[in-house]
Amino acid sequence: MKTFVDMVFPVKGKELAWDHSYSLFGSISRIQPLIHQEKNAVGVFPVNGLAQGNRTLKLTPKSSLRLRVPQKQIADFLCLMGSSLELDGRRIRLGNPRIEPIKATPRLFSPWVTLSECETIETFLTRVGEELERLQIEASYSPVAPLHQESKDQGKGSRQPNFIRRTRQVKGQNIVGFALLVESLTAEDSMKLACLGLGGRRHFGGGLFLPARNR
Repeated sequence: MKTFVDMVFPVKGKELAWDHSYSLFGSISRIQPLIHQEKNAVGVFPVNGLAQGNRTLKLTPKSSLRLRVPQKQIADFLCLMGSSLELDGRRIRLGNPRIEPIKATPRLFSPWVTLSECETIETFLTRVGEELERLQIEASYSPVAPLHQESKDQGKGSRQPNFIRRTRQVKGQNIVGFALLVESLTAEDSMKLACLGLGGRRHFGGGLFLPARNR
């Protein structure tokens, strides 16, 4: 298995569309076409920011672009440093990246995991189990409910939760995915899942994991 690291570029700008993953990948690929090569298996996280109305993100001093790249490919993506990217008519500028090693943690979270023909939570969870088995990863896993979900019974729990389900546009198609929490990972399995990811659309943020925060 390849060793991966995260290249984290500070981002300066005002705002972005919430669903900007496809245009982000396109802008990066115009500067570094190597990202198209499947052997690189580069993961592109969406730029983080504060959600606003009209499906936009307000960029903050903490906003960044995170690329998960094979360690041997770091030099290939230094060309992004100082670049100006245009995403759907909005412009951002990338700063100097810091390199973060991937560390094993027993709990990993992905905000968007997408698997083919899985638009319901039941089929999604079945496929997640199959994919983890294929990767020879033993862990518990569960979908994630919105943090401030309200219950009609004043919190007694009789209402079935609504899990986080997101749709992103890729090449004009609406791609459905769910937020996923994976727990009880060994150090080896944690590194494997963080490096390899789960499901498809890795170039658009699909199946990329970070250490889970306590909710």
